Amino acid sequence: MSQVTVISGVERRRIWTDEQKRALVAAVCEPGASVAEIARRADLRASQLYRWRRDLAGPAVPGFAVLTVSGEPEQAVASAAVVLEVGGAVLRIAADAPPALVMAVVRSQVQSPAIERAPVSVTDPTPPDKSRYTLFDPTPQQFMRAFSTDRPDTTESPYTVDAGHFQIELSLADYAYDKDAGVRTRTLGVLPANLKVGLLNNVDVQFVFTPYERVETRTGGTRAIASGFSDDTQVRLKVNLWGNDGGSTAFAIMPFVKVPTGARALSNDHVEGGVILPLAIGLPSDFSLGTMAEFDLVYDDGRRDYGVDFVHSATLGHPIAGLLAGYIEYVGVVPREGGGRYRAIASAGLTYPLAKNWIVDGGGTLGLAGAVDDATVFIGTSLRF
Repeated sequence: MSQVTVISGVERRRIWTDEQKRALVAAVCEPGASVAEIARRADLRASQLYRWRRDLAGPAVPGFAVLTVSGEPEQAVASAAVVLEVGGAVLRIAADAPPALVMAVVRSQVQSPAIERAPVSVTDPTPPDKSRYTLFDPTPQQFMRAFSTDRPDTTESPYTVDAGHFQIELSLADYAYDKDAGVRTRTLGVLPANLKVGLLNNVDVQFVFTPYERVETRTGGTRAIASGFSDDTQVRLKVNLWGNDGGSTAFAIMPFVKVPTGARALSNDHVEGGVILPLAIGLPSDFSLGTMAEFDLVYDDGRRDYGVDFVHSATLGHPIAGLLAGYIEYVGVVPREGGGRYRAIASAGLTYPLAKNWIVDGGGTLGLAGAVDDATVFIGTSLRF
C-alpha cells in the first residue's frame, strides 16, 4: 500500500525581537515617515506599530520629539524617540520638534566647553545590507530576522536561517495509525529532525532524517515489525527569492534529494527527489497564509519505474491568546502518472515561543481520502543558535 509521507513544517507568525521592534518604531518616528508603508514592508498592521511605540515609550525608544534638557535623568516624554546623555545633561526629543531646532540645540550642547565629551549613540532605522554575511562571517545578532521554522505543519516556510547561524527543528515523537483493507499499521518515529545551516543571507542547507522508526503491521492474527533508521533522509537547499527580511509576501525555491538510508525493511532502495515552492502571504487582522506547491520524483515498486507526484497545501495561522498561536491546514497529493487515488489530509496544531530562539509545538492530522494514515499526533520543538 503506497502512502504519502507528511514531513512536519510552521505556523507563519513571526517572532519579533525587541531590537527589531525598536528599529521599526524609530522608522515610524522619522519626519515624513508613512506608518502604513512601514507596516506594509514589515508585513504588520499599522495598529501593531502604534502598540509597540506605546509599549516602548521611554528612554529606550529612538526618534525625534520635543526637547528638554536637565542635569539629572527624569521621566521621559511619552512620545520620546531619541534620548542623548552628554556630560551629565539629558536631552529628550519628541516627534513634533522641528529638525533644524533639534540639530541646533544638540550641536550647542555637544560643542559646549562646559560639557565633557561623551560618546553619543543614535539608532539608525535604515535596514542594514546583510548580503555580505556568509557561513564564515555570521550575521550579527541585532540584524537577525524574526525566528521562523518549517514545522509543525506540512507547508514549508520561505524564510531562511541567517548566514552563519544554525537551527534544529524536531519532533520528540510522531505517532501514526492506519487501517486499510483489514491491515492495521502503527508507526512511531523518534526524534525526526531537520538540521539547518545558514550559508548566505538568503540561502540555507537542511538535513532531514529520523534516527529511529518502528512500523508494526497486523493482518488477521499475523504481526510484523520493522524498525531502525528511517528512509526519509533528505538533503535540501532553500533559496529565498524575496521577502526574507520584510514585505507582505515571501517566496522561495527548495530543491531536495532523498537518500535510501533506511533499515532494510523500511527502505525502497531508490534515490528520489523533487522541488518545493513555498509562498507566505500576510493577511489583515493578524491572519497569515502559507501555500506550497511540490513536485516529487518517486519510485513505484509496482510499476518498477519513476513517476511524479504533485503535492499542494495551504495553511492558515492566527494568534489565539498572547504568544500562543494556532493553524489549520489542507494537504492534497495528485499521484504519479498511471492512476492512483487522490490523497487528502487535514491538520491542525499550536505553537508557543518559550524564548526568542525557542518554540514548542504540537498537533495532529486526519486522513481524508486515499492511501494516507488515518490519524497522526506529534509534539516537537525548534531552537536557533
